[in-house]
Amino acid sequence: MRPDASAGPSTSPLAAVPQALSKVLLLLEAIPLLYLSLVAAFSFVAMFTSESLWRSPEWVGPAALHAVAIAAILAGWRLMLRFWVGGSQGLHTVNRMWWAIAYLGAAIACVAFAVLAVPGMLERRFHSPLVWEFQFLRFGVCFLLPLVQLQLEYSLRTTANNRWRGP
Repeated sequence: MRPDASAGPSTSPLAAVPQALSKVLLLLEAIPLLYLSLVAAFSFVAMFTSESLWRSPEWVGPAALHAVAIAAILAGWRLMLRFWVGGSQGLHTVNRMWWAIAYLGAAIACVAFAVLAVPGMLERRFHSPLVWEFQFLRFGVCFLLPLVQLQLEYSLRTTANNRWRGP
């Protein structure tokens, strides 16, 4: 299907924003996220190479939180790369599983940020390495802006009454 040029201009709110500008903005947002992604990856590797981790029975919680964080970061980068390569049409070809993993990571980051906004709330209830790992997850809030931008590109640029005609 192709857009029908005789049907008039698109009514999409993103029609006035060039897609190249959106890609540049996403690139500018991604530069600091690369640093956070590398820190998360290195801390994940360091956690599993630590000998004290395997001696402690409390390693499951931090390992699970790190695994979810790494999976969400990978999903976010997958979505960003697909947008840079294929544009908003490329986002429609990405499996919904990648979106779900990215949103799971965003939800966990928001919960971590909200819980840690109340001083001492986590330390009063838990005395384990899980406290530090949960504090680490609050930096995932930085990934929300690119995720929202990608969601807007996915939902608004191509589906808001673009007057598609049949084959």
